[in-house]
Amino acid sequence: MQAVKRCWNARCSLQNHCKAQQTMPVLGSHVPAIEQAIANSPIGRSLQPTLNTSPNEHPAGSPLAGLRHLQSQSPFAVMVLLAVQPMLDANDLAKVWRALLQSAGRIEVLWPAVHGVPCHPIVMSERVAQALLSGEVQCLKHWHTPYPGTVRAWATDNTHHTFDLDTLADLQALRESTDIDGQQPKTKSLNEGKPQSIDAAANMQGAR
Repeated sequence: MQAVKRCWNARCSLQNHCKAQQTMPVLGSHVPAIEQAIANSPIGRSLQPTLNTSPNEHPAGSPLAGLRHLQSQSPFAVMVLLAVQPMLDANDLAKVWRALLQSAGRIEVLWPAVHGVPCHPIVMSERVAQALLSGEVQCLKHWHTPYPGTVRAWATDNTHHTFDLDTLADLQALRESTDIDGQQPKTKSLNEGKPQSIDAAANMQGAR
């Protein structure tokens, strides 16, 4: 729970840093534990989570669930974050926003790349978000082929982007390398295919 709270505190701080218009939590697994962490966050009362009941069926299921709730806001851009990356802080996330803004509209999909390895969070323009919702593209990878000049792997050496909590071994590594006493949620996971997983949620933030 401490790791989850740290994730949400970073996202709440990002809302203040980048003037995010709305934060949309999409819950996929361990719903009670994640809901509790959200409720205890500084902006918990203003959040209305939505649920992806089949998190294993489609890799874009959680982002699409969040986008459907955000589309009425017409955001300038949307950042897709994982709730299982406790090392990311508001400063890390703000740098990703700035990398997109500095492209002056030329880039419509951007993600951090640490030593060439693609990481999260991913930022997409409103145009790309609408293409996903309409079915014009099935996932972000399908955007790359017709519009190669609009995507960018933003090079960074920030290893905060590479660490996520997918397994119990990841939890142990977190405990050994930080002061976070990470524990597996004691709630039933919707992710029955990965019993060792604490893969939890995608968090979507829209900003004008």
